[in-house]
Amino acid sequence: MIINRFRVLQYSNCKSSVFLILLLLFSFRIAVFSQSAQKLVSMAETEVQNSNYLSAVQYYEAALELNPRLTEVQFKLADALRNAHCFDRALTLYSSLADKQFEQYPLSVYYAAQLSKYFKNYKDALRYFKHFLTLSAQSSLYYKTALYELKVCNDIINSELNANFDIVLEDEAFNRAFFMYGLTQFDSLFYISGIPLNSESESGWSRLFTSQNTTATLKLIRMLDKYNVHVSDFCFLDTTVLLFSMGTVVHNKNVSMLYSTKYIDNEWTKPIALPPAINCVDCNVKHPSVMLFGGKKYLLFSSNMSGGYGEQDIWYAPTTENMYFGKPENAGSTINTAANEICPFYDNNYNKLYFSSEWHGSYGGFDIFESDFRLDYVGSVKNLGWGVNSSFNDLYFTKPDNDRRAFFTSNRDFEEVDSVKMWVNKIYSYQVPDILKTLMQNDTILAFEESIDNQLDAIIEKSKKAKEKEKSSRKINLYFEHDLPMLGDTTRYETLLNNYLSTQEVFTEQYLSYPFASEADQYEIEQFFKNDIKGGYEQLTNTIDSVKTVLEKGKKAEIFITAYTSKSGKLEYNNALAQRRADVVKHLLDNKFSTLQTAFSVVINTPVVQYSDKQLNEKTDIHEHYRYTTRSAYMRRVQVEILVK
Repeated sequence: MIINRFRVLQYSNCKSSVFLILLLLFSFRIAVFSQSAQKLVSMAETEVQNSNYLSAVQYYEAALELNPRLTEVQFKLADALRNAHCFDRALTLYSSLADKQFEQYPLSVYYAAQLSKYFKNYKDALRYFKHFLTLSAQSSLYYKTALYELKVCNDIINSELNANFDIVLEDEAFNRAFFMYGLTQFDSLFYISGIPLNSESESGWSRLFTSQNTTATLKLIRMLDKYNVHVSDFCFLDTTVLLFSMGTVVHNKNVSMLYSTKYIDNEWTKPIALPPAINCVDCNVKHPSVMLFGGKKYLLFSSNMSGGYGEQDIWYAPTTENMYFGKPENAGSTINTAANEICPFYDNNYNKLYFSSEWHGSYGGFDIFESDFRLDYVGSVKNLGWGVNSSFNDLYFTKPDNDRRAFFTSNRDFEEVDSVKMWVNKIYSYQVPDILKTLMQNDTILAFEESIDNQLDAIIEKSKKAKEKEKSSRKINLYFEHDLPMLGDTTRYETLLNNYLSTQEVFTEQYLSYPFASEADQYEIEQFFKNDIKGGYEQLTNTIDSVKTVLEKGKKAEIFITAYTSKSGKLEYNNALAQRRADVVKHLLDNKFSTLQTAFSVVINTPVVQYSDKQLNEKTDIHEHYRYTTRSAYMRRVQVEILVK
């Protein structure tokens, strides 16, 4: 028994020693693998800092071959794939992490939603966005974006996406490189930017191309190439000055600024950075465009400078031919949002601003939008529609004066490089409708016996008058709380406004208690308080300031006030309430124009009209019967129309 026991112990000790040796060897092997994997990850992160995402992908993949269980590396690989535009592989990785490791990597859920939207899988995007809301802090931009995207995806699912234009992929004269950026036209020459597949610059910087290789442009191309920088977009300030954005990496950080070069004696001068008024410290400035307004020239651009509404915003600054730039002004909350607004282009023929945004209900990524935009008026933002826009990124819209085509850049199609799919930017175009022809087709008033020339003259004159009337007439809405002002209340509108704004939290809380409420609607409430209630008063104040300037020069103005109420309640009560609201607004206008009493008159439209709603979707009729909904709130308003004669 003793011997047997000793043998058992001896065997046990021997087995333990062997096991210990194997364990040490295995641990050593893991340590070696981990050390190698960590070194590869470190190399990948260096590539990421230099924006070399494809190189980073290779290092991350090599690290995962050594240790496939490194979930943090899986997430970083997904990020690198997304930034390298390998969207299908990135979505696969994000989805896997979102389903299994969502608590550890909540952003995997967010990006799984965004990339699902890219591939028009709007129902999957909806599911991921809903899940993300349960994981993210409500104060974060990601949360607000996901909240907004819920509504957008729902709207897209319930709508029909029909292409509105025939889109053409431009030929090699424009798509001169593997990955294209912006373009602009001057005379008959197009300036185009892109990254060649076999770039002379190993770091993959973009290069400048032109549609015609003149001596001067070749010199400009060679000059910009030697700086080893990223040049993506350009515009002409005048016939001799070219403005462009130039980006580089400084201390592992992407930096972009605006530069100018001047054409003198068949030469382009060395690029000079625009002054600090435009190129502010610690911000990115890019995407220049020129706007003409009131006989003056303004520089439009995008930037994340302080004072904006989100990340990249659209800004404008007065400028002159001698390169003076005034203080930049933000284009305002109608245009700019909590997300990115970039690539402004101004059509000076029709006073329209075109820009790309991730917000405003985009179909996916960046969409191109338009707005009637002047310094004294900003119209609603309109999506250019499916076809021009896609579920991917649509950018760099431009419409040359002497070309019937509008151009834009999109990564809606992929190319395979070494069996890897990459969604790459290409330049597309579509035919701009003949507005004069459209006017002729829609006009039914002109007499048949008139000559074609007379018809054209009449249509042009009619169009001019309509445009002048639009410029001289400004319609603004002011909003009131439920049943306010009360009978006998002489409170000024500014006080009523501030009291209304202070109820946003209560308004939202009450709304979310309703049976039909969704968290996705919370964004609509935020926008209503910001853009409509507060924005309406700001728009009125700005408009009055500009109208005063005109009145001081001898013009006259007529102001029409129309008060609206909700449908609920008796007609007699509602008309009396509407009259009280109209009186409050009239008192406000009398004070604002106090020094110009003889230059304007106020007309209160009678009888006061009940609110007839064609502004919102018919499906939301049920919301009228609830006090705390934007549907009901839109009914309680006074419309002010200022007509300058």
